[in-house]
Amino acid sequence: MTIAAHVHQWREFLLTERTEWRIHPGCSKRGTPERRYAEFLLENMEAVFGAYVGGREWYFVVEWGVLVVSAAVLGAAEITAIDDAVREHHSHRRNGRDFTNSEH
Repeated sequence: MTIAAHVHQWREFLLTERTEWRIHPGCSKRGTPERRYAEFLLENMEAVFGAYVGGREWYFVVEWGVLVVSAAVLGAAEITAIDDAVREHHSHRRNGRDFTNSEH
């Protein structure tokens, strides 16, 4: 199978609609206000539901991506802060000021 065929297969898998929205069979009888309201929502809000459901995996990927990047940035900041503190401590010791001695 060629790369183009794999890309096409993945594209179809990711972008093909796999959900059909229907009114629940237990949703009142035809002609009742509840049923008309459910039909109205289905007609007018399907694009919103469909967009969310179709993209829910991507929301998850974005959320985890932000988490990983944030953890990396915070980890790097913490390592930098610790490294700076150690360097400062060593520079004070070289200058004859040892802050580990409590008599200063």
